[in-house]
Amino acid sequence: MKIKTKTISDLTPHTSYAFNIFAATVGGNGSQTTLYDVTLEDKPDSPPYNLSYSNITSTSVNISWMQPLKANGVITKYTVYITKDKLQDTSVTERYAVISGLNIYTTYEVYVRASTTVGDGPTSSKMQIHTDEDVPGSPVLDVNFQNISSSVVEVTWSPPLVTNGVILGYTIFYSNSTTYNTTSKTTSVYLEKLKMFANYTVRIASQTSKGLSPMLSGAITIQTMEGQPSTPPFNLSYTNRTSSVIQLTWSKPLVPNGIIQFYEITLQTENNNTISKTTQSSETSIIIKGLKPFSLYSANVRANTKYGDGGQASATYLIYTMEDAPGSRVMNVSYVNLTSTSVNISWLQPTEPNGRITKYKIQSKLFKTKETNKTFITLTNLKKYTEYNISISAHTMAGEGPREVAKICTDEDQPSSPPDGIFFHQHNSTSISLTWDPPSTPNGIITLYSVHYRHGNKSLVRTTTTPGITLNNLKKFTSYDVYIRASTKFGDGNQTSKIKSFKTLHDAPADPPHDVRVAAISSTSINVTWNPPTTPNGLIQFYTIYYQHNPSTVQTKNVTICNSYNKAHL
Repeated sequence: MKIKTKTISDLTPHTSYAFNIFAATVGGNGSQTTLYDVTLEDKPDSPPYNLSYSNITSTSVNISWMQPLKANGVITKYTVYITKDKLQDTSVTERYAVISGLNIYTTYEVYVRASTTVGDGPTSSKMQIHTDEDVPGSPVLDVNFQNISSSVVEVTWSPPLVTNGVILGYTIFYSNSTTYNTTSKTTSVYLEKLKMFANYTVRIASQTSKGLSPMLSGAITIQTMEGQPSTPPFNLSYTNRTSSVIQLTWSKPLVPNGIIQFYEITLQTENNNTISKTTQSSETSIIIKGLKPFSLYSANVRANTKYGDGGQASATYLIYTMEDAPGSRVMNVSYVNLTSTSVNISWLQPTEPNGRITKYKIQSKLFKTKETNKTFITLTNLKKYTEYNISISAHTMAGEGPREVAKICTDEDQPSSPPDGIFFHQHNSTSISLTWDPPSTPNGIITLYSVHYRHGNKSLVRTTTTPGITLNNLKKFTSYDVYIRASTKFGDGNQTSKIKSFKTLHDAPADPPHDVRVAAISSTSINVTWNPPTTPNGLIQFYTIYYQHNPSTVQTKNVTICNSYNKAHL
């Protein structure tokens, strides 16, 4: 029997088929025989598909896919092709491949080919992959700065050459004595609130989503601009050179914020008067002259850069200048007479005491120097009604001030001595002039002289305001005792001059002899007797007796008295 054969084409490679064979007649189908067989492998007719990937690291990815729909056999390997600048391939037997050694954050094209033992199938469609980001691989470039103000600096830079991803920002590290940092999303930043006139070291790092690059830029040093001081001078102290000159010293501000050009010194007196001084340089010391001795000043110091002082004045510092001798005289010297030998003198202290007044010295040529620590003094045992030139000076521990000269005069009193040196000048028998010397110690202004004179038991008093008087209506040829008293407004002090005596001049008798008696003693003689005049007004030199025996003839006879009674013999 001849074997029947039949070739069946267009089958799918490497596919299991079931073959059913039966004979058929017009009467129907016979029994069926089933056979199984697999077609031979072939190279794949379709490529791998559904390519996908995941980043493992920034330089490695895991690529996966589905095997070809028409593998036509057992896939013995997959070849993964990756290309950028050059083609790389990797063969694996699994439906995934880990590709390493890639560039960070780089786009690649990937396609896959499946192979059987028969051969290679077609390549898949190309898939773009992107390796993952990483921290930047190089530092930023071209770091520069520009001063905006004394506390603000603009820093600029260029991005790193190797970014390794999308640069999300930058971290700027800057340090003075302390390290600070700030961030920026751009390639510039304003560093604010910096210390003025200070050096800062600046370094910059870039950042991706994977973090901050450990590669910092090279360090640059920036210096902020000068500004006004932020702190004042301190540690003020002073040294007294003289009572009007001090040397003031201080320490420069801790934060000067620039180069100190000069210092301003302000002194204020207790009367709120202001004294301003300026140094010529940045030296922290100045000599101040022309101050008032023994005075309190409040001082402060301000430092100035070329931009000003910043309103930073030092703490107020108190200065006391040294004592000196008073610079002015005592004032308003006045006095009050307590008695005629004591005076209370008062005054006001000098307007420029220049220290603590320790004493006042009162001097005069007429008494010993007196001292007191009060602004008044009582002088005793002075001469009455006497003018004194006195000087009063104030003293401090440093010496004596100028003297104030004043005149004082003790009060009047009763005279301490009487008038003296009484002189007489007779005008006639009833008038005489008296002169005298005023008291040697009148103790005041003599307002009255009283002239006491008497003869016998009769006393008379005449007064005058001058040291001389004329006494009239005196008894002729009469002895008088006279004394004089001088009076001030306080009285005569019971001071009586020595008693002086004078006698008025002779004059003709004021009345005739009396008790005249005659007695004839012979035929040719008569004895005449009489008594002298009761007011002879002098020494009787002789008597003249007039006698006549007829009316037309008068005869006279002078009789010289030569005994104690008066008689004549005619």
